[in-house]
Amino acid sequence: PDGATNIVKFATTPTPGNANFLPLTSVVINEILSHTDAPLEDAVEIFNTTGDDINIGGWYLSDSQDNLLKFRIAPGTIVPAGGFKVFYEYQFNSDNPVTPFSFSSAKGDEVYLSQSTAPGTVTGYRAFAGFDASENGVSFGRYQTSVGVDFTAMSARTFGVDNPATTNQFRTGTGQANAYPKIGPVVINEIMYNQAGTNDALEFVELHNILGTPVPPSAPTTSASSAPANKTAATTTDYYAQIEGRAALFTVALPTGPQSLKDTLDQAQERLREKRVLDFDPAAVTAITLRAPNTPGQPTLTLQRLEAPANSAEAAPWQIIRRDAGDTAPQTLPADRAAVQRLLEQLNLLAAQNFTSDAPTAADLENWGFARPEREVTLTLNKLPTPNPSAAGPNNANTLTLQLGLASQRDNFAYARLLGAAFIYAVNPDILRLETPTTAAAWRERLLRELPSGARLTTLRLTDLATNQSVFDITLDDTGRPPAAAPQAPALTTLVAALRTLRAKHFPQDGFTEKVLLLGEDRPWRYRLDATLALPGAAVGAPAPVTSLLLSERFGGTQQLAGSQEFNAVFELEQSAVDALWSLTYRADPGPALAPAAIKK
Repeated sequence: PDGATNIVKFATTPTPGNANFLPLTSVVINEILSHTDAPLEDAVEIFNTTGDDINIGGWYLSDSQDNLLKFRIAPGTIVPAGGFKVFYEYQFNSDNPVTPFSFSSAKGDEVYLSQSTAPGTVTGYRAFAGFDASENGVSFGRYQTSVGVDFTAMSARTFGVDNPATTNQFRTGTGQANAYPKIGPVVINEIMYNQAGTNDALEFVELHNILGTPVPPSAPTTSASSAPANKTAATTTDYYAQIEGRAALFTVALPTGPQSLKDTLDQAQERLREKRVLDFDPAAVTAITLRAPNTPGQPTLTLQRLEAPANSAEAAPWQIIRRDAGDTAPQTLPADRAAVQRLLEQLNLLAAQNFTSDAPTAADLENWGFARPEREVTLTLNKLPTPNPSAAGPNNANTLTLQLGLASQRDNFAYARLLGAAFIYAVNPDILRLETPTTAAAWRERLLRELPSGARLTTLRLTDLATNQSVFDITLDDTGRPPAAAPQAPALTTLVAALRTLRAKHFPQDGFTEKVLLLGEDRPWRYRLDATLALPGAAVGAPAPVTSLLLSERFGGTQQLAGSQEFNAVFELEQSAVDALWSLTYRADPGPALAPAAIKK
C-alpha cells in the first residue's frame, strides 16, 4: 500500500523495493528497436488493444523506473482504435528538452509508458516491457502465447517503413501488427521431467530442427575454467539458510561478486533506499520561495499560484512576488507557467546520486555549504503527502524547505538536505546552475501583450535615434494590414503580427533601463518603434494610444534587444521580428544567421 491505509492489490505487477503500479491494458508496448545503424534509429511502438481511439497526449515515456518523466508525449497524440503509434529516437532523444535518452542494445533495457493527467505527475497506471541485448536491426516485440505474453526477438521489423533508404523515410512508419518471433532453426520440442519411479535416466529434452537441412552443432560454451583472461569467472559461495518459522536448516549457493545477489543484499540499505529527495504532489504546491543566502543583496523571490478563472479549462496562472530592500510593498509580475511547471518537475524528480551522510556533524554541514546555502527553495502546499512529526522547523506547517550547498572543496556535486532532517544527499549540480535562478527575469511571463480581436494597429513609425531621422512611417489599412504596394510588405505584415502578440524570447535583465548592456558595455538605444493603436470601445475624439519600443542594433546575426517603459522590461525579440526589422531597416534579406554574441544574463 506504500504506507497508505487503503489496500490495493497488485497481483500482476509485484515490485519489491520499488514503487507500486497497475498495468495499462488499453495501450501496450508492442515493439522496440534498440540496436541500429543509419538509416534506422531506435523506436518504440504503442498498440491500442481496444475498439476506441485513445488520447495519450501528456503521458510520459521513459527507460527508467527511477525517472518516469523523461519524455512528455505531445498533447493531442492519438492511438487509433486497434492501431499503432510509433515514437522515434529523435523525438525522445535529440529533440527532447527534458531528459533525453536512448535504449541500451548491449545490455538490454526497459521502456515505460506512464499515464498522466497533469504535467509532472503520473497516475500509477503504466505499460512496461523489458528486453535483453539485441542484434543489429532486430526488434523485440509482444507475442501472445498459450500461457501469457512474451516480449521476444522478432523475425522482422514492423514499424511501417522497415527497409527505408533514409532515416526520414523510416520515421514515416506508423506501425503494423508484429511478425512471428525469431526462433530456430533448432527448438525445444518435448520435455520429460516427472517420470514414473526414481530413475533419473528417464528424464529427457527433445530438440527439433524446423529447417529442411541439417544444422551443425555450435562451438562448446565457455566454462568458468576456460573463461577469457580479461573476464572474471562467476563464483558461488555456500551459505547456511533457514526459512522463518521452520526448523529445517539447509545450504544455498549464492553468486558472489559485483552486481550479484549477495552484493545487492550486502548493499540493500543504500541500493533499495528511496533516492528521491522530496516527496510532494506538484499539483498541491501553492507557492515556491527562492532565496540565495550566499549572495548578499539578492532579494527573496516567490512564485505564487493564483486561482484559475471560473468555468475555465485552463490551468491556474502563476505570479512573481518580489520585495527589494527598502520597498514598502512587494512588486508583482505574471510568471511563465511553463517555466514554473518545469521547476516543479525537476524538484519532484530530484534524486540522490549518492547518500552522503545520515548523521552529519556541524563541521560536515559547514563543509557542504549549509552554513550559508547557495539556495533555499521553500514549497508551500495545501497538504503534505504524509505527516512528518520528526521534521523540525517550518516543515511542519505545510511547507517543505530544500537547502542546496556546494562543498568548500568544489567537486562534481551539489549537496541537498530537507530542513529539519539529518540526511545529506549528493545531487546533480544543474539544480543550482540551471533550474533555480533567483532573478525575476528568469521566471517572467514571455507574453507581454496580446491585443483583443477587435483592436488593430493604425500606424507604424521607426526612428533612428542616432540621427533622429525616420526610417519608415507607414499607415495601415482599416484591417490593420500594410498596403499591398508598400515596400517590404511581407516584413511589415510579420512586424504587425509580432506587435499584436508581443512576446519576449528572453529577459537578459530585470526592469527597463535607459541604456542597454550590449557586448559587454552600456550603449544607448539605437531605434524607437512607435505603433498607434485603435481599441474597441474607445471614445470618439479620444487620443489614440501609442505603444513604443526602444531597439538595439541587431548583433550576432540573430539577436536584437527591445526595451519598454510600458512593460518595465528589456527583452530579446523573437527571430521573426528581428528579421523583419532588418529587412525594413536595410531593405535587404538578413541572410544566414551568424554565431550569436554573448548577452549578459
